[in-house]
Amino acid sequence: NPYFAGQRYYYSLIDAAENGGLGKVMDKNHLILEDSAVGGYISAVKHANGRDWWVVSPHRVSNKYFIFLVTPEGVMPPKEQVIGDSLPWPCCGMTLFSPNGEKYFRSTTPSGLQMLDFDRCTGIFSNPVFIPTDSIGFSGPAGLAASHDNHFLYVSTNKFLFQYDLLATDIPSSKVFLAQIDSTYYNPEKGTFHHARLAPDGKIYMVSLNYVPEMAVVNFPERPGLASRVDQHGYQLPVIFGNDLIFNFPHYRLGPIDGSECDTLGLDNYPLANFRWDFEDTLSPFQVTFTEVSSYEPTAWHWDFGDFQTSSERYPVHTYSQPGVYQVCLRVSNAYGSDTLCRTLYLGVSSTENQQLQTAIELFPNPIQDILWISMEVNFNHPKFRLYDQYGRLLREETLRPGINELSTVTLPTGMYFWELLSGGVRIEAGKLVKG
Repeated sequence: NPYFAGQRYYYSLIDAAENGGLGKVMDKNHLILEDSAVGGYISAVKHANGRDWWVVSPHRVSNKYFIFLVTPEGVMPPKEQVIGDSLPWPCCGMTLFSPNGEKYFRSTTPSGLQMLDFDRCTGIFSNPVFIPTDSIGFSGPAGLAASHDNHFLYVSTNKFLFQYDLLATDIPSSKVFLAQIDSTYYNPEKGTFHHARLAPDGKIYMVSLNYVPEMAVVNFPERPGLASRVDQHGYQLPVIFGNDLIFNFPHYRLGPIDGSECDTLGLDNYPLANFRWDFEDTLSPFQVTFTEVSSYEPTAWHWDFGDFQTSSERYPVHTYSQPGVYQVCLRVSNAYGSDTLCRTLYLGVSSTENQQLQTAIELFPNPIQDILWISMEVNFNHPKFRLYDQYGRLLREETLRPGINELSTVTLPTGMYFWELLSGGVRIEAGKLVKG
């Protein structure tokens, strides 16, 4: 069977500083493994010393795992471990390490989902938990993503999206149904829940198995159940992409396991602050949801909202009394130190008061023909686009999403039009359009 033909793993050495930062291949094609049934689904996680890497590749049709250790000296010969249930099917799914590296997940269709604990010091798996297909509801290729705080696992199964509580005593029984695909949105192609990734902003993005110009988004992965707020059409893409859009990046900002027997390099988890904000309540335009997405294991959070109000919550919701420009700062800390990040929040102000907004909003082309594209690089408060004719009559009102928004202008007659963009009911930008 050519599908199971012998496969080889090679490694190459690249100096990223060469060629003016473009990189140069210094050494290549070192064979490190050849096996008649080794599959892809490679995942990597930091060693407990905070410097080296573990790279794991599962056997294609069994419960064997090849585990490589990558150090400054090179790639060590792989060790093999047999554990858990066999997954006798070569397609299709994902592998994933949780952000803290303590758990490993492997999904295949139509076999099921394998969960394993992982020791970042020894590189050994333990405590296998298997969830068969009929318990999950697999209806196609499966995707996986875990929340930034390691609390929840999201399993996408083509037609359905589920959530599991990784802190529950009985993880398989913690399953919560979140969403079913909206089969009416596109014609003839239908969007699906396919491969997923946790992004640096703390949200989870999912591509579709079919080719549609959008990604589904889990806006608050750290929340239980429907409070996680799944938006099947949450991020608009400039062109149509399929399932190859998601890349397999590890969690680079995973530090050492401080105090462990492998904590031998003198590295510590100095926290690194990061956060984002969202607008959830359309009836409270000055209410802002703040989400920390910091790195290196902070244990305390201090927010300064820029209006003489503060909070020590990890995920605070704050309501401002009036529009304005606010300097929001987050200080995170742990036993090794602290770090502070400040960002400017423009709440209910126009682009004339905030020059940054002028570069964050782009309409093109102008003049228009059949399609108007609206690009938004800022997370506005329930943004709306309004289009008026030359007499000031409202012709269109559209709710926009982050990313690239496509509006059909085929039916518009030739002439001049006026537009405005509102955030939280406040005009933040306006201009003219010409249809030639």
